[in-house]
Amino acid sequence: MKAVAACRYRFNTDETQHLHVVWGWTRGMIQYRDLFDNHPPLFHMLMAPVFRLFAERADIVVPMRLVMISFYVASIVAVYRIGRRLYGARVAVWVALIAGAVPAFFFPGTEFRPDDLYAALWLWAVVVAVEGRFTIGRAVVMGLLLGTCAGITMKTSLLVVSLGLAGGISLGIRCWVRGWRGSPREMVGRVVGFGLAGLVVPGVLCVYFAVHKALPELIYCVLRHNVVPHAERWGGSAIHYFYLPMGLPFLIAGAIWIIKSSADEGLATRRVFIALLPVVYYLLLFGYWPDITDQDQLPAMPLVPLAVMGLMWPLFENARGRVAGYAGLCAGFLVCVVLIWRTQVLQRGAVRKYVTPIATVLRLTHQDECVMDLKGDAIYRQRPIYYALETFTKIRMKLGWIRNEIVERLIQTRTAVCFHPPYPGAEVMKFVDSNYLPLASAPNVRVLGQRIAGGGQFTVVIPGEYVLVQGDKMAPGVLDGRAVTGVEDLGAGEHEFVPGYGSAGVMLFWARAWEEGERVAPETKDKAL
Repeated sequence: MKAVAACRYRFNTDETQHLHVVWGWTRGMIQYRDLFDNHPPLFHMLMAPVFRLFAERADIVVPMRLVMISFYVASIVAVYRIGRRLYGARVAVWVALIAGAVPAFFFPGTEFRPDDLYAALWLWAVVVAVEGRFTIGRAVVMGLLLGTCAGITMKTSLLVVSLGLAGGISLGIRCWVRGWRGSPREMVGRVVGFGLAGLVVPGVLCVYFAVHKALPELIYCVLRHNVVPHAERWGGSAIHYFYLPMGLPFLIAGAIWIIKSSADEGLATRRVFIALLPVVYYLLLFGYWPDITDQDQLPAMPLVPLAVMGLMWPLFENARGRVAGYAGLCAGFLVCVVLIWRTQVLQRGAVRKYVTPIATVLRLTHQDECVMDLKGDAIYRQRPIYYALETFTKIRMKLGWIRNEIVERLIQTRTAVCFHPPYPGAEVMKFVDSNYLPLASAPNVRVLGQRIAGGGQFTVVIPGEYVLVQGDKMAPGVLDGRAVTGVEDLGAGEHEFVPGYGSAGVMLFWARAWEEGERVAPETKDKAL
């Protein structure tokens, strides 16, 4: 089912953004210095050798998604290992199956994105934490894994805070209910070992980018760019800031219930820790994170079945309860599979409508030419502007913190193709509407051209090779005092065209698109009005 979904699930613009950055590494570019991205770099660097195995292809998202299945499998195995330690192998199998089939984990984890690797590493860090006594050595390994996560996404900060809160509550409840007293010296050693190990991977990355004279750009793109006071939920109601304080009494009550359900003190503490971890993460995510997306659930959702299992476990203490418990686990898995199937992604989904416009853009342009898109949608082509037009860039442009230079860069780079408009700014879209025409084969792809109402004078802003067409044929007539012969190399400035017959429907159209068999999409009624 996962492999089928990888081939049929709709594309997300984040996928092409990440692939564009990976492509940049294969072209010798340095992330942040030579092309913009607002994510940590490790995932893109690791994926570059895999990307290099494939030739330029419009459906590159699909094979790169298939690579993500390895991380999906690693996540499920990690859930099994945690479940086996806490509840035994038989329960662990069912819990792992449910975790893999939960739609909120199954579908976001189908996409090509750093969160897939980050979730797998995070879950294996949890395996290290719970499979044995939490020694300094385990703390160091866990720190290395979470430090690697920090090199992949800044959401690792949520995980570290979640670990601290869940671990603190678990140990506090253990001290209160069971009267346990730990060694402060050992605890300090574990915390120090964890912290120092967690700095290794981020430190190596910072040194690498400093050597390549890109450290200031990394700091801006990954840290400063993503912190905007007016971003998404940071500019509205403040009630979400109280989710965590309001949830704490319920967390403590649940923890007491779980810790009293097991005679083994250490095992009970681990069960409490795993039960609290996803809940605390979700409270932090929905309470304080500025921009919440589906993929933000990837590290926590696989742990939810384990959290529920902590509350269900007393059922398994007798034969009748075990029958009911296993029946519930089986039903939960079947429900998840049905929910996946009912989305109809696996039945009727197709990626052709996403692949076709990318193929059109690649066919019409060369690798050294710019394509205007939102976040690298064309994957293999540079944007004429530095910034990717993602959420925080748009907010910064709206606030005036980033200058909107799209129009001047389109002109300077002689960009002939625009992909996936609209772009930020009314003046930008007015320019695009006036100087680019949508293609009939892919209306979300626009190329240089304009409609010439009644013939007469027109202005070329971006010089290039054009043809004058009328319907599906080249329009005869006189251009700038001489007969039109076919492809015309027009410079910037005023031009005059006198059609040979009938002035209706005359258009100036980018010559390369015409020669490739492309035609202009019909003008809609709303557009005409």
